Amino acid sequence: MGWGGDRIPSRECTTLGDDMERFRIIRNRVCGHINSTEIEDNDLEKYFDISFDVCQRLDGMFGTKEYVKELETIRDCRMEEDLLVHLTEKVKEDIEMNKEIRRFLKEETAKMNESIDKLRLEMKLMNEKQASNLEPLFSRNDKGIITSLTKHALILLKRKQTEPKNRDLCERSTQLVNEVIIDICGNSRSGIYLDELETQIECLFGYSFEDTVGLKLLEYLAQNKDNFTTYKIPESKNEEAILVTKTFQNPEGADKQTWVEDEVGGDLVDNEKDDKFRRRGPIDYQNIQINPLPNKSLVSSNLTKQDIHNNSLIKNEEQSVEALKVFNEIEEDNIKDSTTIQQHAHQENEIVSQKGENQKNSKTMLPSTNLFTESICEFMKKIHNFERNSESFALVVGKTDILPNIESLSVIPWLCVFDFDMLSRNNGLMSVLEGHINTIHPCTLKDRPRFSFSYTYWCQMRGNSQTPDSCMECNARSWLNRIKLDLDAHLKTLEQYVSNNTKLKVILLWPERADDIKFILHFLPMLDAVLLPDIFVVYSNMLREPESMSHLDFTFKLQVPFEFFYSYLSENCHKTKPLKTSTYRLPTFDKCNDACIDDYTAKHLLEDLNILYLQCSLESNYDVYDIKDEGANFLRGGTLPWFVYYECDEGGYFDVKRDQMKTIVRDIKDWLISSSQSAILEVYHSPGAGGTTLSQRILWELHEDIPCVQIKSNIQSTMGDIVQHIKLLFEKTQLPILVLLDGRDDSEVKYLYNQIRLQSVSVIILHVRRSRKELTETKLRRGKYWVKSQVSEREAKQFCIRYQDFCDTEEKKKNLQSITHDVSKDVLHQVYEFGLTTFAHEFKGVETLVKGYLELNPDSELDSTQKMLGYLSLVYFFGQVSVPCELFSNLLKRDDGITFDDLPFEVRQLVVKSNHHQHQGYIRICHQVVAKEILEQLLTRNVLGHQKPISQNLSHEACRNLVDFGIEFINELKMKYNEKKVCRITKDSKEAEFDRDVEIVLDYEQNACSNFEKSRERSFPGIGQSYGLIGEIMTRTVVCDYINKHLDMCLPEYVNSPMSPVVAFVRESMVHICELITQCYSTVDRDELPSGISHYVNRYKELFKGHNITQLCSIEGPVDCTQRRHFVTQIKFRYSKTDILSLNNETPSADIEEIVHNLEENFKHLEKKENKKCTTGLIESDFKDWIDAIRLNQYEKENRLETVLQKLNRWHEHVHTPISKFYVFISCASLSILNNDRNYFIQAKDMLEEVKTYKSHFLKPYKPREWFGVSAGVKCLIPGLFLKPKLDSGIDEVDIIYDSNIKPRFFKGTISGNNKRPQMGTISLNVCKDSQFDVVFVPTRTKEKLMGSIYQNTRVEFILGFTVTHGFMAYNVKRLTTLQCERCKRNVEFVTNQCTAECTCGISVKNPKAKEKYHLAFS
Repeated sequence: MGWGGDRIPSRECTTLGDDMERFRIIRNRVCGHINSTEIEDNDLEKYFDISFDVCQRLDGMFGTKEYVKELETIRDCRMEEDLLVHLTEKVKEDIEMNKEIRRFLKEETAKMNESIDKLRLEMKLMNEKQASNLEPLFSRNDKGIITSLTKHALILLKRKQTEPKNRDLCERSTQLVNEVIIDICGNSRSGIYLDELETQIECLFGYSFEDTVGLKLLEYLAQNKDNFTTYKIPESKNEEAILVTKTFQNPEGADKQTWVEDEVGGDLVDNEKDDKFRRRGPIDYQNIQINPLPNKSLVSSNLTKQDIHNNSLIKNEEQSVEALKVFNEIEEDNIKDSTTIQQHAHQENEIVSQKGENQKNSKTMLPSTNLFTESICEFMKKIHNFERNSESFALVVGKTDILPNIESLSVIPWLCVFDFDMLSRNNGLMSVLEGHINTIHPCTLKDRPRFSFSYTYWCQMRGNSQTPDSCMECNARSWLNRIKLDLDAHLKTLEQYVSNNTKLKVILLWPERADDIKFILHFLPMLDAVLLPDIFVVYSNMLREPESMSHLDFTFKLQVPFEFFYSYLSENCHKTKPLKTSTYRLPTFDKCNDACIDDYTAKHLLEDLNILYLQCSLESNYDVYDIKDEGANFLRGGTLPWFVYYECDEGGYFDVKRDQMKTIVRDIKDWLISSSQSAILEVYHSPGAGGTTLSQRILWELHEDIPCVQIKSNIQSTMGDIVQHIKLLFEKTQLPILVLLDGRDDSEVKYLYNQIRLQSVSVIILHVRRSRKELTETKLRRGKYWVKSQVSEREAKQFCIRYQDFCDTEEKKKNLQSITHDVSKDVLHQVYEFGLTTFAHEFKGVETLVKGYLELNPDSELDSTQKMLGYLSLVYFFGQVSVPCELFSNLLKRDDGITFDDLPFEVRQLVVKSNHHQHQGYIRICHQVVAKEILEQLLTRNVLGHQKPISQNLSHEACRNLVDFGIEFINELKMKYNEKKVCRITKDSKEAEFDRDVEIVLDYEQNACSNFEKSRERSFPGIGQSYGLIGEIMTRTVVCDYINKHLDMCLPEYVNSPMSPVVAFVRESMVHICELITQCYSTVDRDELPSGISHYVNRYKELFKGHNITQLCSIEGPVDCTQRRHFVTQIKFRYSKTDILSLNNETPSADIEEIVHNLEENFKHLEKKENKKCTTGLIESDFKDWIDAIRLNQYEKENRLETVLQKLNRWHEHVHTPISKFYVFISCASLSILNNDRNYFIQAKDMLEEVKTYKSHFLKPYKPREWFGVSAGVKCLIPGLFLKPKLDSGIDEVDIIYDSNIKPRFFKGTISGNNKRPQMGTISLNVCKDSQFDVVFVPTRTKEKLMGSIYQNTRVEFILGFTVTHGFMAYNVKRLTTLQCERCKRNVEFVTNQCTAECTCGISVKNPKAKEKYHLAFS
């Protein structure tokens, strides 16, 4: 085979070298050259099989059997604790070693980078120096006068400010300025006014002298005395300083100090006239180098000859003559160039006037809009007008001001946005663009990176303020240390995605805040190191380039106001679609089969669709053995990859053409394709019947007639993207598109179909659906098909042929033939039985099969079918026996005489009739592997993160719940076989035997009640104690009913009779049963009690109706807690209808106040410890009644939640029960939400984990016991009795019952985590700063099916319930409605029926679709 390849040698290559090559390739694929430690199950099984064969050959070659044995141990064993500890220590040692290596490499790399930077800087200086010597600095006219500075000169001046330590640069820039001043002054010996000189310099530089050079003009001239000096004529009319030439000698008697004007902000100092000049240092008259302007308009137009004669500084005649010569020369030149002088003066006046106007607002002159336009056009040319066919675009921003036309950024097809604003979604850039970009995938660096062209990946680099846990309030260096690994993972994922598709160009909007600049300066080097992108920066600083930008290399720098940039994009940029060329072949209407699909489009479509091209679009690297391995994996219960259909006889080597296939294919061709009609075809199948394989075969049969696609199951794209993909295929082929959807919700399929039809696209949707219920073809209309799980005789023979090749024993082959023989004799057999017979516990389809028939919902009660399958699996897995069908008569709510055909369809699919019993009607689970899988799934349905065991035994989590499930099965048997006995005793009781039997009955009753009391003492609080309470209630009620039949409850007549023990028992029971019911109702919610208990409670009410409990148990003396408790119970009796002891809104307010008063008196006695006989159950019931009573509408007194919490804490201190802890927890949580109080938040967080441990004490811990409402005080908590989830709706929604005034509060939150688990998601509820609660919800039980990473960080609304299992549970979850603010264009969030909401800009936004106003929202 050769060495160094990437293909595993074929099976006929069995030399030692081939085996070493196999191990090398497997090593590289599993742990050597990989980016992730994850590996597909199919690949792992294949590698184990290859390794097993190699180990067998090695054992035979070297004479040992240890290799195979050790490999089997590795394959099946689980890591022991001591090995795990050893491995952990080894890993720690490796980590420490890696840290030392990384530290050493980091230091050496830093040294190397420092040397490289120095070398680069030297080379850069040399290149610049060479370039500067070659490139001209000025543009001159034909007279040699400087008319403008070149671009190189302007860059030289700017670099002087950013690189002040560069001596060579400073010398060249100083030389440039000197040349400009000398050129302006000209060649004459006269001077020039300073303001005129400064004005002309500003015209050339584009900025003021001070902004350009960094010094005022006077200061600059003073520092360059070798070249320039100034001279003041004191007697000048205008009294301004001028520049003079070196020909002037130092006058005799003149002061050797030069007088210059004192400037403050361009104006004279506001002092006396004599003080407006100040002295400067002495003037060197010998080194003056100032020349006049070429147009001779200098010295001063107001200076006359007389002024020269009268000048005190010019005393001798020679000096006067020289001055007059200069004056005459200037005057003659002025006469010659009078026109030029006038134009020059007019231009200077305009410049000075304009300068005065600008100095009111800014000290510099802004460039013109034409210059902006030219810069942006150059920028757009460099960026190729944002065309996405060859390039991808990323945006880097900080805190951004919301300016006009900023929404124009949405026209650019951003692949990703790196946003350093934590409030971006609240009031920043995302809040504006989210309403303009179709699909935004918001996330943080803590989330798993998922880049796609189907949406804009918006990453908030410092966290999202709506998810406080993700926020990072720290400096840039600490931020980088915390997120370096996550950021590196994001950038590497982006690099892999972009390198396979396009080239990345990064647009940086340079921020104005210094903090954002620091973060970006840390981020861009990492981005540049990983991706090597082209980085374009846009900045709006019109004065100078920011100094911090000099540390980075940019492809292009655009200096333009952001307002102008946004306006240009709004007017000139539009969304464009890339041009594509065809390389992939599909059926087309014109029969050319050229759909014009290129590689880029094919890869884009491949993200969401499996398209069946006429030829395989993937390169084939598989040999015959690899294809056979894929087939074996398929027969074990996997799926058949599409490439197998292309490579191996159209896939027919492994799958079997089912009988229904011909009918479905014929209908599609004759009914739909021939007339180009659209329709939804529904293929129903039971789990394990092969519906998925059948649908794939249908697509393959039709892929040469019309384009056929399969929508992938785990996609991140939206429905809108899928619709556009299908529309694209239709436009290119002009043929109906056959779309396969497997296991999708019916509403989702109809929505997709309607959206496609709105695009005028002809589409045929093949919807494959699992069904737990049996369907008959007579009930199905056209377009609906039922795939039976039972095989026909032809199908059985084909399945037998396929599976026989993979049987490793002759016994398995015989069993397959036996199944085929049975089918020929009309014995029913299922498809999955062939796989179980061949592969036994290795058959992967068992898990999917059982899961499909059970359809378990976590934290929900098992239905009768699920219980029946569980009991049958329990018996068969541990006892290997069958049970009679009539055992399940109670579960099915039917009389005796149940047969196999009477069993539910799901049960009949997984059981078989037993022929080993002498009685007919016995059944068992079809296979032990199936029984084990049923128990595993039933017993671990509420276990989070459950891992399926490798061995043949149940997992540890399943074994923990096995005891309770077994007890439940035993109780079911007792109910079945003891019911007749109890009925016979009550029916056969005769009046003549009453006197004799009653003593026996009372004796048994006392013994039973004693045992019930002991069981309560030894049970855990909660549901465990309720069993003892319910048993005693039922026993006492039955005995009282038995006595009532003979005495008719005429108690006064029998007080002194021999029947007094009977009367005493009845008197005792009347009071004690009431107490037992009260305790039972306080321990377990009403709807969690067994259904039979209501019969005994109602019977108790009928027996003792009209009797006053307080009279029966009254004793002389003051009223005690027991009497007050009985008084409360009497009030409940008086107004109860459906529930004997439930307080409701029909109880008058006066009675409610009496109840509250009596219970609070009991609390006072409890604090004084005057009632030592009071049990925990009675204290529990008192507090439960009290907190229910004070929340009724009739109770007008307002109770603050803080006050109630104090009493609840006292309750918990006395009893320490799960229910008391639960109420303390929800009170603290409610206060933290209402008051944004962090102290209460910390208390609730600390109690949450403890509350979750109590779920075993409740029958239905997943059920919400309290809801969060809109009322004030303690009434914000709504009892679970008043709001109940809808039953059997498949959606977690609640209905409001009992009182229409009970209204839940709607909350706003953000879906957190990757949201991949269909039965377990979390919503982040922001409580206060850096504090949030994780609210649990079930993504698949939402109306919008908010499942998958596409909904990660989606903003939703929900109703909050409190449960024992999770603490917080969300119901009525759906995405928030958003409306755009008319002022700032931000998206404003609305909850259900919310009329108005206030935008962050202060304006109120109205929702025209809102119907009610009572729904308050909390975010």
